[in-house]
Amino acid sequence: MLCQPLKVFLCLVLKLAGVSKKRYGEGLCTDAANACLKYGFDNLHFEKVVSFTSSLSKNSESVMQRIGMKYVANFDHPKIEKESLLCSHVLSEINKVQFNVLNK
Repeated sequence: MLCQPLKVFLCLVLKLAGVSKKRYGEGLCTDAANACLKYGFDNLHFEKVVSFTSSLSKNSESVMQRIGMKYVANFDHPKIEKESLLCSHVLSEINKVQFNVLNK
């Protein structure tokens, strides 16, 4: 279960991702995602953060790469029908040490 502050940050990232395609490329999602990672590592003392997105969402994959997350695996989401184009997902992760090295 997520704590309330992290839920707020995650909602912000999701809102930024979907608010306006005309603002793509401004780095808003990347900045928000970095803020989430910083909060998670610094305040919630996470050792690792994982993220996943639909394989179709190349913009989300790009954000995960820009914030330093590394590809782990592709997987089929267990709650999405196998026939759906949205079934295939990409899993990425970053740990606290990796994040700190990238954000000195």
